[in-house]
Amino acid sequence: QSRGHPVPQGVMQDWVEVGPVADLVDMVPTRVTRGALGGFVVLIGDSVRAYSEVCPHREYGAVSQGTWNRGVLTCPLHFWRFDVATGRSLSGDATLEALATRIDNGVLWVQIPERTPLTPAQIARLHAKGQM
Repeated sequence: QSRGHPVPQGVMQDWVEVGPVADLVDMVPTRVTRGALGGFVVLIGDSVRAYSEVCPHREYGAVSQGTWNRGVLTCPLHFWRFDVATGRSLSGDATLEALATRIDNGVLWVQIPERTPLTPAQIARLHAKGQM
């Protein structure tokens, strides 16, 4: 599931509307994008967690596309595992970047801060060097 709605006038430009909290499914990630930047949210019981798509292991930008199993997310590139309740790695010393969330009238918003995404050429160079 992927969402990303335009930001209404007067709202800080790095906040992205995800949609009604009631539409989230427990332990099912919802991808959120703002241009080339991305994150994902996951409902865990009564709480919502949001993280950047960037895997801290190798700065890979699609960590939520990995496998999900009982609250553990496995990155599709190097198979690092993360506890989605805390964002902490179960494979090494790293933590997913947590994103701020807010709920306004039952609608979930996620703050996706500005950052410079890697270009396809940069990604190819990192792969060639074995750094990705």
